[in-house]
Amino acid sequence: MSISQELATFAVDVQTQSIDPAVQREALRAAFNWVGCAVGGSDRPAVLAARKACTRTAGSGRSSVLGQGQRLDAVSAAFLNGMASSVDAFDDTDAVMMLHPSSPVAAAAFAVAQEQGSSGQQFLDALVVGMEVEYRLCRMLALPPARPRMGVYLSGLTGSPGAAAAVSRLLGLDPERAAYALAIACVAGAGQQDALSSMCCPFVPSHAARNGVMAAFMAEAGFNGSATAIEGERGFGRVFSEQPQWQAALADLGKVWYQSSITYKPYPCGIVAHAGVDACLDIAQRAGFDAQQVAKVQARVPQLTLDLMGRHGMPADALQAQVSARHWMACALVFGCADARHTLDSVLRDPQVAAMRDRIELIPEAQLARDASAVTVHLKDGQVLECAVAHALGSFDHPMSDAQLESKFVTYAGAVIGAERAAGLSDLCWQLPALKDLDELAAMASA
Repeated sequence: MSISQELATFAVDVQTQSIDPAVQREALRAAFNWVGCAVGGSDRPAVLAARKACTRTAGSGRSSVLGQGQRLDAVSAAFLNGMASSVDAFDDTDAVMMLHPSSPVAAAAFAVAQEQGSSGQQFLDALVVGMEVEYRLCRMLALPPARPRMGVYLSGLTGSPGAAAAVSRLLGLDPERAAYALAIACVAGAGQQDALSSMCCPFVPSHAARNGVMAAFMAEAGFNGSATAIEGERGFGRVFSEQPQWQAALADLGKVWYQSSITYKPYPCGIVAHAGVDACLDIAQRAGFDAQQVAKVQARVPQLTLDLMGRHGMPADALQAQVSARHWMACALVFGCADARHTLDSVLRDPQVAAMRDRIELIPEAQLARDASAVTVHLKDGQVLECAVAHALGSFDHPMSDAQLESKFVTYAGAVIGAERAAGLSDLCWQLPALKDLDELAAMASA
């Protein structure tokens, strides 16, 4: 069989009881985090603009737009929930690959699971297989010696077939039609990295979710695709990667679960700044610390932090703030915390925050791991405060606990639906494996 046929057969045939319990548990945490992010991001300008645009094309249906109480067709709901869950850069990421795995797959699976009346366990199973397909294709394209050919987002590129795999399972497609769904999705994904810091950035995973739903619907209706869509001479692998690692797509399929390296974000910004934020928070929360006494800050960071988040000056908006390491380190030092409120225009323009941003020097150090940083704060009286972070909170080696995920969920989603309702929704999300359908959860996830 071809790679798409092998992955499709796995996606629709693997049984719940054969999935590693640790993987099932992490899928529940991923779903939990995704719901909180989808609700918390549902009122952002990019999402509201997308909702307005969707009124021209969306149809009525059973699939809920989380946070807003609206029900639309599954394709539109997947698109809007995918955007909401990623708009604040608060979704999950990965310890190995530059991937945000859950947003495209969970958005697609949730929309179709609700439309189909699927159980919570069926939704989780679809999430597991969809993310595994996504991970394997990502490793095939980008794990050295493979190298992506162009500046595309792996989440958009591999999220489309991952979402298609999840939806194919929920629809009960046979392996042949599921393989067609993956083939269709492989020609629909991508998203250039130049989209960073604009509304097109959260468009990438949301479009992948929409692609995946539509691909599976088309395959169900009899639309076909190339049998060698992935490994063909001009197929997905060779077009988007130099030296694609074909074996990474299929090796130990169903035995080794690459999604086990999923991680979650404690701060709504690029993950390569998180260790620096941790270090600044440690210093800011020490007894007697006064941000107004800071003369300068030297932050030793990985080169990737400068490449992705090294911008100077005041961010123009929330989307630019997400990719400013200086902004988040400044907020940590000034406020002693770093959360979604700190992308508000009033915070971006706050004179104390602006002054602190200007005092921060980012110094690249080649030997630092992606999740490490060391910060030195020089005070006006000559004192020097230091903190080194080997592994940022939320990294694979320093994971967020369930309690920390709950706190993030209630704070972020609570800003949209109220803290009491968010706490109830948090409790219900942990019960996903026992839910007969997703309607109660979707109803609670609305203001």
